[in-house]
Amino acid sequence: MTEDDRIADLRHALANPLSAILAEAQLLLMGDVPLDAETRTGLQEVEKLALRMRAILKDTRVVSSPLTGSAVEETR
Repeated sequence: MTEDDRIADLRHALANPLSAILAEAQLLLMGDVPLDAETRTGLQEVEKLALRMRAILKDTRVVSSPLTGSAVEETR
C-alpha cells in the first residue's frame, strides 16, 4: 500500500463517521423536539466543529514529490 493509499484510507475513515455525526446534529437541531438551551448550544458546537473538520479533510491534498516520489501532505 502506498503512502497516497494510506492517506486516502485515513481521509475516508474520518469522513464517514464525521458525516453521520454532522447529520445527526443537524437533524436534532431542525427537528420538532424542543431542546433546552444547553443542549441546543452543544449541538450547534458539534455542527460547527464537524463542518470545520470536513473543510480540513476537503482541503488536505496529497501530492507526489517530483524529486523523491514520496507522498507529501499539502494543506491549503
